[in-house]
Amino acid sequence: MKHYIVESRFVRPITEFREAVPEHRTYLQRRYDEGVMLFSGPKASRDGEVLVIRAESDEWIKEFIKDEPYHKLGVAGVHVHLALLPTMKNSMIDHWV
Repeated sequence: MKHYIVESRFVRPITEFREAVPEHRTYLQRRYDEGVMLFSGPKASRDGEVLVIRAESDEWIKEFIKDEPYHKLGVAGVHVHLALLPTMKNSMIDHWV
């Protein structure tokens, strides 16, 4: 299974789309519940966020991005920075990788 580093970059100030935050978080929580997200959170610069996701295919990630609320609303550009196939890991995430 591939693991992806996904970054969103806000293209509008968050004050303009604050009302979309609950929908965005619900969307991400659904992915956590499915077991495909390891973590997510705002970038230190606060101009977007980073997500670490595992998926069966590049097509799944494309669908994830297409349906992501911030992307759908046009308030953030979402980019896949890389896909990797982990070969080594910390034992505390054995169940995830």
